Amino acid sequence: MRINNLNAKYFHEFPLIYINQNLVMMIKNNLLPIFLMFFFIVFSCSNDDDTAPPITAENTFSCKINGKLFIPKDHGGFPVILDGTSVNLAQNNSWRFIFGNRSTDVYIYLHEVEKTGSYSLSTSEGRGDFFQKNENLIELDLSPWDSNIEHISTLESGEIEVLELEVNKRIVLEFDKITLVNKDDASDKVVLTEGKLNINLETLYGEKN
Repeated sequence: MRINNLNAKYFHEFPLIYINQNLVMMIKNNLLPIFLMFFFIVFSCSNDDDTAPPITAENTFSCKINGKLFIPKDHGGFPVILDGTSVNLAQNNSWRFIFGNRSTDVYIYLHEVEKTGSYSLSTSEGRGDFFQKNENLIELDLSPWDSNIEHISTLESGEIEVLELEVNKRIVLEFDKITLVNKDDASDKVVLTEGKLNINLETLYGEKN
């Protein structure tokens, strides 16, 4: 009887302990599965976003910037570009590409592309406006909201390989490794790797409208 009295006293003085334990069990049994399902959905979406498109996929670009995958996305920036992609083609078959997301802009300019093969990069000025140039250039802006392009190509940056070309219509290219330098500090470098681009002007804007 003494033990029973002690138990009765214990339950009387500490009922919240058992209420809280029941609450924890309810959360564990009912809310935990919901949380795990939500986590799985978010994780799955992140994995989809982190997959580089194959080079055979039209109107795509991807590369790694210091090892981190970059894929252009619609971000409401300026200039306004659809799905983070802007393509301009001059009459002399010079191509300018701008690819962006909210945190990074990549500028690529190829001068008078008339055949497949290797195109060596030259030193850029970091202005993002290339059509008066007769060189092949890449620029990178890691903080596009301040309109200040930091990293530029140089004569030692590397080469771009044009794999397929239909003049004034379609281009497919790749690069293995491109090294860019900060225009104000040559010791500050950014490495672009695994670059893949496939652009078809006949379908580019039709697909995105």
